[in-house]
Amino acid sequence: MTTESDRTERDQLPEEWARIPGYRGYEASSRGQIRSVDRVSAAGKRLTGRVLKPRLSTAGYWQVNLTGDDGQAVTQPVHQLVMLAFEGPPKPGQQVRHFNDDPDDNRWAPGGEDACGPGKPGNLLYGTPEQNKQDKLRNHPPRPRPAPRVCEPHGRTVTGGSKTRCDLCVRALAAQAAGLLAEGCTREQAAERLNYSHPEGLEQLAIRHAGWDPAAPARPRGVLARARSWWRRHRQ
Repeated sequence: MTTESDRTERDQLPEEWARIPGYRGYEASSRGQIRSVDRVSAAGKRLTGRVLKPRLSTAGYWQVNLTGDDGQAVTQPVHQLVMLAFEGPPKPGQQVRHFNDDPDDNRWAPGGEDACGPGKPGNLLYGTPEQNKQDKLRNHPPRPRPAPRVCEPHGRTVTGGSKTRCDLCVRALAAQAAGLLAEGCTREQAAERLNYSHPEGLEQLAIRHAGWDPAAPARPRGVLARARSWWRRHRQ
């Protein structure tokens, strides 16, 4: 978003005013301001022009209330009024672009894209929806995806929340945990023996991947041997 230094620099730019088509009682500024002009109302009352105070729309764009040539009070975005005043209505299929993708920056300068960018006086111009999309990509490029993590023992891609274990490692760990739990170890003891920092998580791995049943009685023989056999078969 626009910083205070940006606004100060903007205020130092030359300011040009132009009448807004369809709103003969108003002018737009090349700095992005909208003002009413001195005029006489329908009732014959003299009205003094003033700079209108904008407010933010729910979409994050500045907008003002004004009265059209048809006498109807309307609310219009500032950036559209500025472009209407200086360049007229857009061609079919065009829309207003914020070149730096900052809706707070409604400066206009002649020259199109050549007048827009860092250190240049303009920011608004007409363009297609695709050009508007490219502006957003240029100003907010997507972050590069991190390289996939690889499990060193198996050379397989690490998935899920683990930082170092592939699916084979997880299943092997679950089988070892199930074997220890079946022998009567508590989950804290099993976690300590397997150097795993979360006993509850280790027990959940044993339940999910190795079929461990916490309600089953301890089986001191055979379970750990089967877990080790499973690990030997799948470690390659």
